[in-house]
Amino acid sequence: MIAAVFFIIIGIGVGIFTLLKPPFFWEHPQTNFVKNLLGEKRTVIFCFAFSAALMVLGIYLIAKINTEKELKEITLIYKKGDFEEAEQRLVPFTLWHPHYYFAWAMLGNIYLEQDNSKKAIECFNNGITANKNNFECYSGLGRTYAKKREFEKAKQEYLKADSLSPHQWSVLGSLAEVYNELGDVKKAVEFGEKSVVLNPESAVLCANLSIYYHKDKQFDKRDHFFERAEDLDYEDMQSLTDAYAK
Repeated sequence: MIAAVFFIIIGIGVGIFTLLKPPFFWEHPQTNFVKNLLGEKRTVIFCFAFSAALMVLGIYLIAKINTEKELKEITLIYKKGDFEEAEQRLVPFTLWHPHYYFAWAMLGNIYLEQDNSKKAIECFNNGITANKNNFECYSGLGRTYAKKREFEKAKQEYLKADSLSPHQWSVLGSLAEVYNELGDVKKAVEFGEKSVVLNPESAVLCANLSIYYHKDKQFDKRDHFFERAEDLDYEDMQSLTDAYAK
């Protein structure tokens, strides 16, 4: 903010000095050099243009600071779970600032919570347009397609997310679930193991991995992660027993 104000003040100063032409400014060696190079009339135009450029730069920096401050406020609201207020602020924010991919990711997640997959996909794709290297929007597309039970599409989006950020336990855990739905138990075990290594305190990940081990006939490991899920207070232990019975 200090730099932005500084640029504006200097810009205003250059403009005033160009208009009034005080000797300490207009006869300064650097000004004389420009006058000798461009001529007096063009020097006036140059100084006014330089003044305007400094002020525009300052205004731009202030706007950028305020925009990022607003995005931080919205992010806090989103993380608190107040999705209604977050949505109300994100819709105009993304309209005026479409290059902030994380805003699109948050808005897409909100629409996904509302079971509005069409708008969610639109938001995630807009986020990818803003920044094709962000894993959040690819992961969001994966969640959306998985919710629609389009598991092949979900897999492709999760793989893109994983290639951009290969140590996200949530992405790895989701990939394991998708591979399980597609009937590829070996891949489900592979990605399930990776997710648990990164987040060993997740009861859900441990419970899911126990199911994958059961399907892969690795019963000792299944039992280990069954007990691990129980120790971590997994909420639906009966569902694991039911899964083993199938």
